Amino acid sequence: METMKNGMLKFKREEVNGEDVDLEEFLFDESNEKPLMLYGEEGDLVLFEHGATIPFNEKIYAVLGPIGEFKLSVDEKELEQISKVEGVEDGEAVIMFLDADEEGNTVLVPEEDDDACGKVFEQYLAMKKEDKK
Repeated sequence: METMKNGMLKFKREEVNGEDVDLEEFLFDESNEKPLMLYGEEGDLVLFEHGATIPFNEKIYAVLGPIGEFKLSVDEKELEQISKVEGVEDGEAVIMFLDADEEGNTVLVPEEDDDACGKVFEQYLAMKKEDKK
Protein backbone atom coordinates (compact mmCIF):
# COMPACT_ATOMS: atom_id res chain seq x y z
CA MET A 1 0.00 0.00 0.00
CA GLU A 2 1.59 3.21 -1.11
CA THR A 3 -0.05 5.18 1.72
CA MET A 4 1.99 3.29 4.32
CA LYS A 5 5.24 4.34 2.68
CA ASN A 6 4.71 8.03 2.20
CA GLY A 7 1.32 9.16 3.40
CA MET A 8 -0.79 9.67 6.44
CA LEU A 9 -3.70 7.60 7.60
CA LYS A 10 -6.84 9.21 8.98
CA PHE A 11 -9.15 8.01 11.73
CA LYS A 12 -12.88 8.59 11.57
CA ARG A 13 -14.49 9.23 14.94
CA GLU A 14 -16.22 6.11 16.12
CA GLU A 15 -18.06 4.70 19.04
CA VAL A 16 -15.97 2.67 21.47
CA ASN A 17 -17.57 1.19 24.56
CA GLY A 18 -20.63 3.38 24.01
CA GLU A 19 -18.69 6.65 23.66
CA ASP A 20 -17.76 8.76 20.64
CA VAL A 21 -13.94 8.97 20.61
CA ASP A 22 -11.23 10.64 18.56
CA LEU A 23 -7.90 9.08 17.55
CA GLU A 24 -5.93 10.18 20.60
CA GLU A 25 -8.65 8.92 22.97
CA PHE A 26 -8.72 5.63 21.05
CA LEU A 27 -4.96 5.15 21.37
CA PHE A 28 -4.85 5.90 25.10
CA ASP A 29 -7.89 3.77 26.03
CA GLU A 30 -6.27 0.70 27.60
CA SER A 31 -9.60 -1.12 27.85
CA ASN A 32 -10.31 -0.84 24.12
CA GLU A 33 -9.76 -4.09 22.24
CA LYS A 34 -11.26 -3.06 18.90
CA PRO A 35 -9.02 -2.93 15.85
CA LEU A 36 -7.88 0.52 14.77
CA MET A 37 -9.52 1.45 11.45
CA LEU A 38 -7.57 4.01 9.44
CA TYR A 39 -8.31 5.49 6.03
CA GLY A 40 -5.74 6.36 3.38
CA GLU A 41 -5.88 9.33 1.04
CA GLU A 42 -7.66 7.24 -1.62
CA GLY A 43 -10.30 6.05 0.86
CA ASP A 44 -8.65 2.66 1.36
CA LEU A 45 -9.31 1.11 4.75
CA VAL A 46 -6.50 -0.47 6.77
CA LEU A 47 -7.06 -2.34 10.03
CA PHE A 48 -4.43 -2.56 12.76
CA GLU A 49 -4.10 -4.24 16.10
CA HIS A 50 -3.07 -1.58 18.61
CA GLY A 51 0.04 -2.74 20.47
CA ALA A 52 0.89 0.34 22.54
CA THR A 53 0.92 4.12 22.67
CA ILE A 54 4.34 5.52 23.61
CA PRO A 55 5.25 9.18 24.16
CA PHE A 56 8.87 9.70 23.01
CA ASN A 57 10.90 12.78 21.98
CA GLU A 58 7.93 15.14 22.10
CA LYS A 59 5.83 12.88 19.82
CA ILE A 60 3.15 10.32 20.57
CA TYR A 61 3.85 7.03 18.82
CA ALA A 62 1.59 4.07 18.14
CA VAL A 63 3.01 0.57 17.75
CA LEU A 64 0.59 -1.19 15.42
CA GLY A 65 0.24 -4.69 14.06
CA PRO A 66 -1.23 -4.60 10.55
CA ILE A 67 -4.25 -6.85 10.05
CA GLY A 68 -4.83 -6.01 6.38
CA GLU A 69 -6.41 -3.77 3.77
CA PHE A 70 -10.17 -3.98 3.45
CA LYS A 71 -13.07 -2.56 1.51
CA LEU A 72 -16.56 -2.00 2.84
CA SER A 73 -19.51 -3.82 1.30
CA VAL A 74 -22.02 -1.75 -0.64
CA ASP A 75 -24.29 -1.57 2.42
CA GLU A 76 -21.24 -0.68 4.59
CA LYS A 77 -22.06 -3.48 7.04
CA GLU A 78 -19.31 -5.97 6.20
CA LEU A 79 -15.58 -5.77 5.57
CA GLU A 80 -13.92 -7.77 2.83
CA GLN A 81 -10.16 -8.24 3.04
CA ILE A 82 -8.51 -7.36 -0.23
CA SER A 83 -4.85 -7.77 0.74
CA LYS A 84 -2.28 -7.78 3.46
CA VAL A 85 -0.53 -4.49 4.14
CA GLU A 86 2.09 -4.09 1.42
CA GLY A 87 5.69 -4.09 2.61
CA VAL A 88 4.89 -5.46 6.08
CA GLU A 89 5.49 -9.12 6.85
CA ASP A 90 3.36 -11.18 9.26
CA GLY A 91 4.41 -10.51 12.84
CA GLU A 92 6.04 -7.16 12.04
CA ALA A 93 4.97 -3.91 13.66
CA VAL A 94 4.42 -0.50 12.13
CA ILE A 95 5.44 2.56 14.13
CA MET A 96 3.51 5.75 13.46
CA PHE A 97 3.22 9.08 15.23
CA LEU A 98 0.32 11.44 15.83
CA ASP A 99 0.32 14.58 13.71
CA ALA A 100 -2.19 17.00 12.20
CA ASP A 101 -3.17 17.35 8.56
CA GLU A 102 -3.83 20.62 6.71
CA GLU A 103 -7.37 20.82 8.15
CA GLY A 104 -6.14 20.24 11.70
CA ASN A 105 -7.42 16.66 11.90
CA THR A 106 -5.36 14.24 13.97
CA VAL A 107 -3.69 11.65 11.73
CA LEU A 108 -1.07 8.91 12.01
CA VAL A 109 2.09 9.23 9.94
CA PRO A 110 4.62 6.41 9.44
CA GLU A 111 7.91 7.17 11.23
CA GLU A 112 10.71 7.08 8.68
CA ASP A 113 13.61 7.61 11.13
CA ASP A 114 15.03 4.13 11.81
CA ASP A 115 16.71 5.32 15.02
CA ALA A 116 13.43 6.67 16.43
CA CYS A 117 11.62 3.47 15.39
CA GLY A 118 14.23 1.36 17.13
CA LYS A 119 14.01 3.34 20.36
CA VAL A 120 10.20 3.32 20.39
CA PHE A 121 10.18 -0.42 19.72
CA GLU A 122 12.67 -0.98 22.56
CA GLN A 123 10.29 0.85 24.89
CA TYR A 124 7.42 -1.28 23.59
CA LEU A 125 9.34 -4.49 24.31
CA ALA A 126 10.23 -3.23 27.81
CA MET A 127 6.54 -2.49 28.45
CA LYS A 128 5.56 -5.99 27.31
CA LYS A 129 8.24 -7.53 29.51
CA GLU A 130 7.00 -5.51 32.50
CA ASP A 131 3.39 -6.59 31.79
CA LYS A 132 4.42 -10.25 32.02
CA LYS A 133 5.78 -9.79 35.56
